[in-house]
Amino acid sequence: MNNQSNSQSPTTTEAVLLKIWQEMFGFDDITVNTDFFDIGGNSLNAIKFLARVDNAFGEGLLLPDTLFEDGRLSSLAAAIDHLKVTSNG
Repeated sequence: MNNQSNSQSPTTTEAVLLKIWQEMFGFDDITVNTDFFDIGGNSLNAIKFLARVDNAFGEGLLLPDTLFEDGRLSSLAAAIDHLKVTSNG
């Protein structure tokens, strides 16, 4: 499951997503470079994941299209952080 080791500590958003994925998929070796679909993610898991993201960060900060375009945890965290900044003005 470990696609590539990342020497930097995860950001706060990445850490939240890591915890969600670890709980959903049962793997401890998920990194920020891991892709949602490479660890068994599918459309049903995507719905569950997006609901958990909405609960953690607020509704609409991660769109389904974003997940399907680039499912890497780091990319998803960056998209969430970008929308948090732009939605706060």
